[in-house]
Amino acid sequence: MSDPAYAAAMATSLGESARQDLRGYQQDLAALAAPWPLTLDPVHQPVILVHERTNRIVPLRHGQALAAAPPDAALQITDVGHLSVIAHLAALAGTLLGSP
Repeated sequence: MSDPAYAAAMATSLGESARQDLRGYQQDLAALAAPWPLTLDPVHQPVILVHERTNRIVPLRHGQALAAAPPDAALQITDVGHLSVIAHLAALAGTLLGSP
């Protein structure tokens, strides 16, 4: 979050979400404490999963487990923070749309 405007927007968004209700956050914490029951076996489309190596919010093992399920999945491990997909959005869109 090296962009100050982005960091400010995220702080505002997180503050507002906490003000309204913390049940979603509580559910997220419970999901992190146990193996995920989620399966992506029925997915038969190419999947690009982007996960941050040292993510302190969602463990890398969750990204690895998700990427192991679909037959056409690719896991990209980054070093840019929890919301790493945002930093890679243009490249991901290009990949999904078939341009380099």
